[in-house]
Amino acid sequence: MFIAALGPAMLELAGEIADGVLLNWTAAGRLAESVERVREGAAKAGRDPSEIAIAGYVRVAVGEDVAPARASLQRQIAVYAGMSYYRSFFDNAGFQEEMAAVDAALERGDRQAAYEAITPEMQDQVAVVGTAEHCRAELKRPQVPGTGNTGGGALSRGPRVWVVPGNAGGYGGGLMWLAESPSP
Repeated sequence: MFIAALGPAMLELAGEIADGVLLNWTAAGRLAESVERVREGAAKAGRDPSEIAIAGYVRVAVGEDVAPARASLQRQIAVYAGMSYYRSFFDNAGFQEEMAAVDAALERGDRQAAYEAITPEMQDQVAVVGTAEHCRAELKRPQVPGTGNTGGGALSRGPRVWVVPGNAGGYGGGLMWLAESPSP
């Protein structure tokens, strides 16, 4: 049984009781912290932390022209940020400026400004955006020191961290990219 988790309490609970955890929207800069919370929960319950599988749903926006992919990702993040739980999650992940700008724009009823408040820096923390070559390289790059995760393909894993590429730039293109990706 996998538990989808964002916040610290759910990450610890996943470590205590689940076979694995599915991370979503986790900023690359916060991934090690999330993994540590899962491990702490497992240890607290007397479980071997290495036995808890950790999977991350990573949005991937692929294109030679990244502007449309980034625009799609901006809309997705802004929609999620309009929900209080995700807004709080993004805020706690270090994106306070972006979330304040999204809030202000949504209060004015200006969805386009809310989309534009999502910076490329935030996008690069919560997704992989770029050419197919760049995205493949990013998904293969280890994200958490000491785990040996390698990424690549539609579902892959290192010893205990899996990467599940999602799609932020239109499902057809992403699925085609995944279909054409060489196996690890």
